[in-house]
Amino acid sequence: MTKFCGNCGEANVDDAQYCANCGELLTVA
Repeated sequence: MTKFCGNCGEANVDDAQYCANCGELLTVA
């Protein structure tokens, strides 16, 4: 599964904590 950043919409890897694009903390919806 992929985590999508709520801030910029970037798709990130499953185990990512922070968005690779904007650095926003990723939360699981």
